[in-house]
Amino acid sequence: MASLPNSTDVLVVGAGPTGLMLAVELARRGIDYLLIDEVEAPSTFIKGSVVSSRTLEIFEELGIFEEARKLGTVVHAVVLWAEGRRAMTGDMALLDAPHAYNLHLGQPYTEQLLTTRLLSEGGSIHRQVRLADFDLQGDRVVASLEAPEGECKLQASWIVGCDGAHSTVRQKLGFHLEGQTYPVDYMLANLKIEWNQPHDEIQLFFTREGSFTVNPLPDGLTQVAGDLPHEEGDNRTKTSPTLQDVQELFDRRVAIPARLYEPRRLVYYRSHRRQVVQRIMGRAILAGDAAHLVSPQTGLGMNTGLQDSWNLGWKLAAVVKGEADASILESYQEERQAVLGPLAKMSDTDEMLYSLQSRVAQELRDHVVMAALHFEPFWRRNVKDITQIGVNYRGLSSFDEYVATPLHLPGKHIVESGRCTKAWMAFGRGPRAGERVPDARPVTRDGISNERLLPFSSQGRHVLLLFTAAADPSKTVCEALAECATLARKWLDDRVCVELVVPSDAVPEACRQIGVDRTVFDVERAAHDRFGALAESVYFCRCDGFVGFRSLPPNAEALGKWFDTVKFVAS
Repeated sequence: MASLPNSTDVLVVGAGPTGLMLAVELARRGIDYLLIDEVEAPSTFIKGSVVSSRTLEIFEELGIFEEARKLGTVVHAVVLWAEGRRAMTGDMALLDAPHAYNLHLGQPYTEQLLTTRLLSEGGSIHRQVRLADFDLQGDRVVASLEAPEGECKLQASWIVGCDGAHSTVRQKLGFHLEGQTYPVDYMLANLKIEWNQPHDEIQLFFTREGSFTVNPLPDGLTQVAGDLPHEEGDNRTKTSPTLQDVQELFDRRVAIPARLYEPRRLVYYRSHRRQVVQRIMGRAILAGDAAHLVSPQTGLGMNTGLQDSWNLGWKLAAVVKGEADASILESYQEERQAVLGPLAKMSDTDEMLYSLQSRVAQELRDHVVMAALHFEPFWRRNVKDITQIGVNYRGLSSFDEYVATPLHLPGKHIVESGRCTKAWMAFGRGPRAGERVPDARPVTRDGISNERLLPFSSQGRHVLLLFTAAADPSKTVCEALAECATLARKWLDDRVCVELVVPSDAVPEACRQIGVDRTVFDVERAAHDRFGALAESVYFCRCDGFVGFRSLPPNAEALGKWFDTVKFVAS
């Protein structure tokens, strides 16, 4: 292991998925960082098995999706059983996303992929290095580190605690995880199973005694878990269950004969739902489990940590480079805390549904839940939650949009065709500021037809989409689009990729003066329709995959005000 430096821009504490994701983001943006972890090697136990559809989009942006897909197990559906009968199958194919499924990959493989990606950027991990203490001293952090070769001091501009539920960084800041420990004990095992059910479905069994879940894992493994009756949990004498204990619980609750064998992990556990109120103090920041815990039943704990780092990484890099004011980090606090509200409700609901003891409550659950999930709009919304495709930041201070009234839309061709109101209504159906940037297909990009709009291949840059709406837009329309492109370049220089989206197979003559990085030919109007661009419009897509600003019609003045609001520093 290389010797530790005396200084760095960012000290990242904890080399789990959250810390690795942050290190990757910093490394690919040229930021000097130090990633440390006190353990000698990463754990091989499969925890945090689910990689959500939204996280898979991030993996695609990082270039590690294909390898993840090979290593993991695709899960297409959730099957609910009630008192021995198959009551409902929830298909994830309803999901409006490039990957209409979750991938059960496991934390070890997730860490392996991110480590390989980090090494490809010339990055490194310093293991067996413990954070003993740190002091916040104005515009710097002075940390005391303990390594095999001895103790040392390190100066950093920032410190980020990605060091898990027992975070040293959080404890030193005096922050507390506030919330609750759920009053139910669970038995969990990672093992092999011999039965007649497919390996691409989650099987959830509700019985009078309790619940039982069967989750596919990679490498031919399966994770099974069930809540324990209160008397068994309270009177438990063993520190971990045996294979026989798991088999007996399985046999009592699962209506399908099966043989469980070759256990890799056998544990009892209790779930928590906790979070800090504040993630930032001075030059210290918290992310991942150091900032929040949710029930493992949601399958979203690791994903939420990964997406914390995805949100934080580009902002922290911009601050270090002087490309954004430090106050932009307040949006990390606001945005990621906003995500925890719905997640906490999901955590509470899952724990309640899985652990009901009352016979009446169980009957009510079985009838109400099944009826609700058979209602397609409800299931569609539920799928968006469990895949995190529905995560959004609508209404938060770092997002904005300009939408003129229908009577003020420029462009004589729109007025004459009577489509002003239609264009205004169509824009309302497009992704709003704060929502995830959607995909669209087919488009022609870089000379290749039948392509997807995403990923942008913008190498971590923001993307400004200029929709012409018409195959032959007027000079006035093209000048308005050009003004927005020029302003974006003035503020962000090469940190923004400008893409012209035209509903034809050729660049309109009037638009040739717009300096763009790429032209997307949207002959079938797939992208225009998906973004509600019936009239000329502009979308600023943040590099983390969310619509930061949009405008109908293009309005450079409103775009400039938004740049100033989010604390970008003009180039």
